[in-house]
Amino acid sequence: MNGIMSNIGSSHSRKTKGPSYSDDRISSTVSRRSRRLAVFLLGIWFGGILMIGVAARASFRTVERVMAERPEVVDAAVEKLGPVTTRDILRYQIAEANRMMFSIWGWVQVALAATLLLLLLFLSNAGRFSIGCTMLMAALAALSNFVLIPRIVELGRSNLKGAGSAERFELMHAGFSAFQAAILATGLLLLFSLFRRRDVSSGRSSRGAGIL
Repeated sequence: MNGIMSNIGSSHSRKTKGPSYSDDRISSTVSRRSRRLAVFLLGIWFGGILMIGVAARASFRTVERVMAERPEVVDAAVEKLGPVTTRDILRYQIAEANRMMFSIWGWVQVALAATLLLLLLFLSNAGRFSIGCTMLMAALAALSNFVLIPRIVELGRSNLKGAGSAERFELMHAGFSAFQAAILATGLLLLFSLFRRRDVSSGRSSRGAGIL
C-alpha cells in the first residue's frame, strides 16, 4: 500500500513540475552526436575568424611596407607612374583581394550559422540559452554579410576617390572586426553551454538544464 501511494505521489510531483524545455525531445544518442557536430562547426568558425582577422590586419600595412621597401618592380613603377599613382594601384589591388576574401567568408558564416541553428533546434536537446546564443550568432553573421561587407567592398573600390576614403575604409574594417569579436565571444558561451549539458542514460533531464 505504501509503495502504491509513493508511486502516486511521485507521479503527481512530476505532473506539477511539468516537463522541462529539454525533456527528451530527441533521443540521447542523436542529441549527443548533434552536439559533437555543433562543436566541430564552431571550431571551423573560430578558426576562420582568426585567419580572417590576421589577413585583414596585415592588408592595411602591406601597401605602406611595399612602398617603403621599394622592391625593384615597385621602384620601376614609381619612376614611370609616380608614388601617388603607384600607391593607389596597390591599394586598389588590396581592396579587390579583401573584397573576394570577405565576400566568401560572409557566405561561409551564414551557412555555418544556419547549419548550427537547424542542428540545435531539430536534432538536439539544446536549451534556451544555447539556442539564443546560436540565434545571436546567426543575426551577427547576417548583418556582416548583407550590410557591413558590401559597404567595405564599396569603400575599398573608392579608395582612389578623394581624401579620407582610406580612413573610412579602415573604420569599416574595425567595425567588421568588432562583429567578428562579438560572434567569437557568443560562440565561446555556446561552446561552454554545450559542454555543460550531459545526457543521462535513464532519460532524465541533463545536469544544468535549469541554466540552459
